[in-house]
Amino acid sequence: MYYKSQDGQRMSIVGSGIGLSVSRSLISAMSGAIHVDSQLGAGSCFTVSLPLVVANAPELASVVTCPALTILLVEDVPLKCRYCYRVVGATGA
Repeated sequence: MYYKSQDGQRMSIVGSGIGLSVSRSLISAMSGAIHVDSQLGAGSCFTVSLPLVVANAPELASVVTCPALTILLVEDVPLKCRYCYRVVGATGA
């Protein structure tokens, strides 16, 4: 259960408190575990354990040639549009 401290020391902390719940769900979906060590006044330490599966590297694919691309950028904020134009242009596209 999430609750915000009422002691006045941490009232500027903003958040909905769902981060740990989302983390637990993701960790569980990956067959992992999460553990917490917490001390009043000192804080909390979260430990995440995930199973490691050693896999062979995939074989390298042959070189693929692609035709020139046309990019359609839709953005209603002019500054973002200029930024994206510069980023895409820097790639040679």
